[in-house]
Amino acid sequence: MFSRALCWLIGLSFAAMCYAEAPIALATVVEGDATLLRQTTRLAVKPGMRLLALDMLETGPKTNIVRIEFTGGAIADLGPQTQVMLAPKLASGAKHRRAPLYALSGWVKLSGTPSRTRPPAHCCPSRWTSLA
Repeated sequence: MFSRALCWLIGLSFAAMCYAEAPIALATVVEGDATLLRQTTRLAVKPGMRLLALDMLETGPKTNIVRIEFTGGAIADLGPQTQVMLAPKLASGAKHRRAPLYALSGWVKLSGTPSRTRPPAHCCPSRWTSLA
C-alpha cells in the first residue's frame, strides 16, 4: 500500500515538472535589494533566479542595479525604485505582440541584440536548463 502511494506521488511530481512554465528571463546581477512578486508570493531576487511571464520586480531605494537577461537576447538593467512587469498581456493593434517588459515606475536601460522571433520554449541556452 505504501509503495503504491509513493509511486503515485513520484509520478504526479514528474507530471507537474513537465507542465511547469518555461522561464522568459534570468536575473543575472543583483546589487542591492529587489523583490519578486509572483502571483501571491513575495520573494527576494537573487542572481540566477528564473523569471516567468507576469512576474513583477521591484527594486529598493538603495539598489545599484538589477540585470535581467531575456531568452531572446535582450538585456534590461533596472535602477533604484523601479517597478516592472515581465511579458504583460497588453492589448495592442500590432497582432497582439507581447512586450518583454512594462515599466511601471523608475528607469530601465535596454541593451543587447533581441531576436525578431522568440525561441521555442524547449530551445534555451544551457544556463537556463541546468539545475545547478
